[in-house]
Amino acid sequence: MDCGQGARGTALVMQSGVGGGRMSGSYRADVERASSMVHWFPRIADLRVPRTVFVAIPVRASATWREGGVPEWYVEHVASAAGFTKYPLFMRTEYASGKHRWKDSCYVPDRESLSRHIITVLEENERKGVAATLYEWLVLREYIPMETIFEAFGGRMPINHEHRYFIKDGLPQCNHPYWPPAAFKREEVGHSQGKLPVDWRERLLAISECTHAENLDVLSTVAARFEGWWSVDFSQSRSAEWYLIDMARAEISFHWPSCPNAPAEMMERYGDVE
Repeated sequence: MDCGQGARGTALVMQSGVGGGRMSGSYRADVERASSMVHWFPRIADLRVPRTVFVAIPVRASATWREGGVPEWYVEHVASAAGFTKYPLFMRTEYASGKHRWKDSCYVPDRESLSRHIITVLEENERKGVAATLYEWLVLREYIPMETIFEAFGGRMPINHEHRYFIKDGLPQCNHPYWPPAAFKREEVGHSQGKLPVDWRERLLAISECTHAENLDVLSTVAARFEGWWSVDFSQSRSAEWYLIDMARAEISFHWPSCPNAPAEMMERYGDVE
């Protein structure tokens, strides 16, 4: 889930390093590379998406930056690229955002915190299994206040009104609520700050029952532009507009296990998520 703000998305991509030729021969590596924003974002940038800018990351930067900090010249470079929007902004690499650590990673409140958030985003990519030799881009997105129903996880991540669709071989396939209840099974419930609200299940159910028919025309447009099997994520803003916020190859995307289109390993891995 990457949420940003803006009407129509535009990508200002610095061309050095795109398609760096580091893809392995394995099928999974190919699928993961195809899920990079560098691959899919330019193909849907004319739709309603967060305005987006790509900033090149120096090779093997995070390994040295964790010890010595992000050099000021790079922070200035990122701050300059972020001039297309106001703070807060949303930040990720082309692969991942570290969204569960929201307030320390992808959600950047001001210019002064850029360096710290760059480090955390890179650390979270590597913790997720994205090799430092794989990511090449820091992605800045204009922040869009979304329809948030509660906050969760250690970073107090906003849980928004989101929906995931699947497309396959040029056609819409199926759709599901983005958040299954099982995603919050380890969270504490109560009235104090840092806990889920006592009625969190009811709030989640209320947004899960929507059909979101207004997204189907956009989804058909997206499906016609992509071969293969993909997940496509939409999020609803506070102003009730739906934004296409993320995509990935379906082979590495969570799919509700009860769906007949879901791979068998989803049930084996997650069981009953409802």
